[in-house]
Amino acid sequence: MANIKVVKLTGTSCETTGSIAKVLALASAGPCRIEFGSFSTPEAQFTPTSVIESIDVPDGTYIDGPAGRISGSNYLVYIND
Repeated sequence: MANIKVVKLTGTSCETTGSIAKVLALASAGPCRIEFGSFSTPEAQFTPTSVIESIDVPDGTYIDGPAGRISGSNYLVYIND
């Protein structure tokens, strides 16, 4: 069974990295930046396969990974731990 860590991005310009499995947009979620691809350690070796520079995600919407980095406000980020 995989361990999942949940991180809540709040405030402005919050960012998290890791093996992101899923992202949930909460109420009043701001635009976010997502870097898709399989996360690698150390973080400096992570090279995204695609990047969405800015996207408005409706409340209650899930974004499926894999992703390695996300920045934004009012998101729950599910990270494989």
